[in-house]
Amino acid sequence: MAAGEKMDHERDKDDPLYWQMRQETDEFLRRQRWWWAHYQNSTLKNKRQIESQQLSHQAEQVVDALIRQMGYRTQTTTHKCPFDLWVQDEAGRAVKVEVKISRFHRLKKGGGRYQCDVRHHDQADLLVFIARNGQDWPFVIPMNHIEPRRNIAIWSFHPEAYGGQWARYLEAWEHLHQAIEAAAERPWQLRLL
Repeated sequence: MAAGEKMDHERDKDDPLYWQMRQETDEFLRRQRWWWAHYQNSTLKNKRQIESQQLSHQAEQVVDALIRQMGYRTQTTTHKCPFDLWVQDEAGRAVKVEVKISRFHRLKKGGGRYQCDVRHHDQADLLVFIARNGQDWPFVIPMNHIEPRRNIAIWSFHPEAYGGQWARYLEAWEHLHQAIEAAAERPWQLRLL
């Protein structure tokens, strides 16, 4: 590097624009390294997957709060567990609750639905399916009423006006009470891993 070029380079370091551009370049390189590391490890998630996880987490919090208001103890489970909530009464009887949520999906031909996939019929005792349209509408369904189906759909934008096969389960919290009364005593689990 010539002496004149070296002086120009030193002068650039005094320029605030130089530092701003350097900061933007460093941030760009940091993001590139993050993306490449996740890409190589197959842990890269797109925006839709992240929003779906956030929506599921919100649903678990809503159902957890509703059940706690009824006087039950609850414990959320980890991501890989086949059910979402462990619910127990004061007598030690407990049930496993799967939580699902859906926003209204409009179809190209008109109409639409709230839909969720249901797995692990034999692992959970109860499904709480929330249809969200600015308000949360919980459908409380015993798992043995769902089998052998793999999904549930509510075919109305207004769940309170829905008249299909799942309408009788809208806010049917008596199914939770019945499931707990029929359950055997189980030890309280401090943390499910």
